Amino acid sequence: MDLLEEEPEPQPEPSPPVTTRNPYSVKDGWLLKDGRQVSRKNSPNVSGTTEPTLIVIHYTGDNGTGGLEWLCDPRSSVSASSLD
Repeated sequence: MDLLEEEPEPQPEPSPPVTTRNPYSVKDGWLLKDGRQVSRKNSPNVSGTTEPTLIVIHYTGDNGTGGLEWLCDPRSSVSASSLD
């Protein structure tokens, strides 16, 4: 009587490592993404200057369909440092 060896079940491919590298940085007062300066549009909704100590990234959920226009509308009285 021959003994049959069971073939091992195939193992799933290992997942690639999760990276937490932040692509954003600030140099000489300019916001960079992956080392390149991001485009800039000034908003009329400015009141003084600040020295940032923290970058907060918000998701606007509009896929670029109106967030920039709203941030630059004087009636909104809002602004943002970056819209990506």
